[in-house]
Amino acid sequence: MDLIRTLFCEYESSVDERACFNDFERELAALPGDYAAPNGCLLIASSGSAVSGCVALRPLDRSTVEVKRLYVREPYRRKGIGAALMRTLIRRAHHGGISKLVLETLPTMRAANNLYQQLGFVHACAYHPDPAPIVTPLMLDLQTNTPMING
Repeated sequence: MDLIRTLFCEYESSVDERACFNDFERELAALPGDYAAPNGCLLIASSGSAVSGCVALRPLDRSTVEVKRLYVREPYRRKGIGAALMRTLIRRAHHGGISKLVLETLPTMRAANNLYQQLGFVHACAYHPDPAPIVTPLMLDLQTNTPMING
């Protein structure tokens, strides 16, 4: 969990929008918390012996999960690591019977937004009661997007 905490903190320092980190200290202290198996998931990517990134999944209800904290360390960006993390996460969710993935993104996260679009995510309604005005909610329907899962 210490490695996940380190990656999550690096991610936090790379994001300019503080609204994305409400209760962040509690989240770090409680790890794995909502990300615990069997309904949640924490993935770490490595390049050789070096840790290169992470992504997390937490359940919202029986059929919907939220993607959180997709982060790739600077030296490893533009090498497909974020895409590999997301595809692995999507496959796990699909095989676990999940029908919908949701996430929130920021306009400044251009590379991530391009990846989400390539993976089939589309604009969605807010799924939190009081979302920050700057975030864009996205959704991937795994029931209609199964060809992408194998790609």
